[in-house]
Amino acid sequence: MYINRLSERILDQYKNQFPIIGIMGPRQSGKTSLLKEYFQTGYEFVSFDEAQKVQEFRADPFQFIAGCSQKVVFDDAHKVPELLPVLQQLVNQQPSVCGRFVLAGFGAFLLTKTAKECLAGCIGLLHLLPLQYAEMPDHLQSDMAFRGGYPAMVAAGYTDSRAWFNAYLNSFLQNEVKQALKIVNLAEFGAFIKLLALSATQTMDLSSVSRKIGVSIPMLSKWLSLLEDSYLVFRLNPYYDDQGKQLIKSPKVYFHDNGLLAHLLQINSRAQLDGGVLYDVLFENFVVSEYLKRNYHDAIGADVYYFRTKQGERVDLIIEKGGKKTLVEIKASETYNAGFYQTMSRFLKDESEKQLVYSGKTCRISENTQALSFHDFLISEK
Repeated sequence: MYINRLSERILDQYKNQFPIIGIMGPRQSGKTSLLKEYFQTGYEFVSFDEAQKVQEFRADPFQFIAGCSQKVVFDDAHKVPELLPVLQQLVNQQPSVCGRFVLAGFGAFLLTKTAKECLAGCIGLLHLLPLQYAEMPDHLQSDMAFRGGYPAMVAAGYTDSRAWFNAYLNSFLQNEVKQALKIVNLAEFGAFIKLLALSATQTMDLSSVSRKIGVSIPMLSKWLSLLEDSYLVFRLNPYYDDQGKQLIKSPKVYFHDNGLLAHLLQINSRAQLDGGVLYDVLFENFVVSEYLKRNYHDAIGADVYYFRTKQGERVDLIIEKGGKKTLVEIKASETYNAGFYQTMSRFLKDESEKQLVYSGKTCRISENTQALSFHDFLISEK
């Protein structure tokens, strides 16, 4: 079952704007399904997941592409990085032909230095993450905070999600981790991922993690970069102002998919979630990660930060675009409390839009202050 993706409207734009379209994301985020659905007319589909196709390409790259249709989708393109300079030469010969090549693959393979040098100015990039809240079937939206948005899981109605995530993580460890980092002791990396889950929505302290699992900080930094490049986690950087405050300057870590986070935290049912000590963590991760999905899928182009002083005053999310800021406080509570806005009012005294995202009802508090249900916030077009 194919679930329509909101990012299709970005593809509508890119195919008439760039010679090459690039789609990146984690495994199982729906890239291949999107390619086959959206580009089913007028495009040839070539998958480099087939070893034979890789061999044929490497034997004679230009002849291989000459044997394809005028417009081609190359899936699993991360497996043949030598494809990029070949496409660069072909695009240079016909720079005005838009939507000619589509590249899709695992991870941030189009953000490497070589890729940027080859494809600068001729590629429109799309980050495709698991389903976002606004794409979910209505009857499954309420479970998304602890089940996640991987399309295969959603299509199956979240049947046996625990086994699915176990297989997903095992595949990641055996393939990406073992291959990219040459790690022999995968148990240490597995422990690292679980510690990150326990630290979700908090400032990162790799020195503490290093002491717990006996791995050096430089190595942990490499591991974290791999998880980021694989679109499993992301860092939210702090916002710096010019008011001379003592600020926390370390980034916070979040997971791109709440289902994976809940799995690592061993939360398998709503009964475990409601009222539990980890409810606030999952709720904040859910809201922040869902906004980031929308930022990617709609190509909003906003910069996102958090704000926190050493005295503990904080703003959970700052969205900055076009010189304007939206300050977002995130609370799992269903009850509105005027105290939720204290930090935003006291520490960031400007005309920014201020929003409370919580489990209660949407209401306007003042001219530039609004309380939003998480549902309204996540389906907003802003």
